Amino acid sequence: MRLLIPYYYSFFRPDYSVAQNIDMLFFEKQAKLREEYDRLFKSVFKNPVFLQKITTFLATKRSGYNRKELLNALNLKDGSVFKDALDALIASDFIEKYVPFGMGCRETYYKLTDPFCLFYILARNDNVYNMCEIKFYNKVFSVSKSYYEKILERIDALIELIPANATVHSTLITTAGLTQNDYAGAFVKVITLDDLFFQA
Repeated sequence: MRLLIPYYYSFFRPDYSVAQNIDMLFFEKQAKLREEYDRLFKSVFKNPVFLQKITTFLATKRSGYNRKELLNALNLKDGSVFKDALDALIASDFIEKYVPFGMGCRETYYKLTDPFCLFYILARNDNVYNMCEIKFYNKVFSVSKSYYEKILERIDALIELIPANATVHSTLITTAGLTQNDYAGAFVKVITLDDLFFQA
C-alpha cells in the first residue's frame, strides 16, 4: 500500500486543507477516489462484499469483538467460510487477532487496524454535524488567527454535546468566498451566494 501513496498524493490540492482535500477526493459526487474503498476489496479478496461486512462492523468498536459477538451481530454461522474470511483479513493486515490483557488464551478478539479502512468507514458515517458560520462581506472573507482559534473552541464545545462516534464539519456561508491563508483550514466547506442561488 505504501507504493500507492504518491498516486493518492498527486490528487491533493495545496490550497486546500487536509479536511477539504479528503472531502473533495472521497465524498463529492464526482470524487476521484469515491469508489476506492470498494475497489480495494475487489482487488484483494475473492468474496469482497462478505469481508467488507465484517470489516465495517469491526469499525464500530475500537477494541474489536470476539468470535461469538461477531457471529451474533452479523447473523452468521460458525464454520470454514467465516474462519477463512477472518484469516484472509488477518493475512492482508486489515484486522488484528489478539487476546485482551487479563483474559484467557481462548478469549480471542479481532479488531480493525487498517488505517485506510478505519478512515473511510468512519468518515463515510452519516453521523456528521455541520456547524455553519455565516459572514456577509462585500469582499472575500479572510480568517484571522483569533477567529481560527474561536472556531476550534466552538467545535470542541459542540463535540461535548454530540454522540462520541459523530464528527463535526465546519462550514462557512459567505458572500464572495474565502481567502486561502494559514487559517483557512478552519472550514471544511465554503458555500457562496452563487452556490446557493445559481441556476443551471
